[in-house]
Amino acid sequence: MPLSIGELVTKPSIGVAFFPRDGTTVRALIKSADTAMHKAKQSVDLSSSHSPRA
Repeated sequence: MPLSIGELVTKPSIGVAFFPRDGTTVRALIKSADTAMHKAKQSVDLSSSHSPRA
């Protein structure tokens, strides 16, 4: 849901990764969370999940 303050509008998006499903190392988890965040930014409803094994 967009947040509007005067003329400023922000649309938060978040990427989430779960251990061990989305990665077993810090690097893999961050990459999965980053991918999910970018998918969420492109999504109409601003939510998305990503699993590298899917």
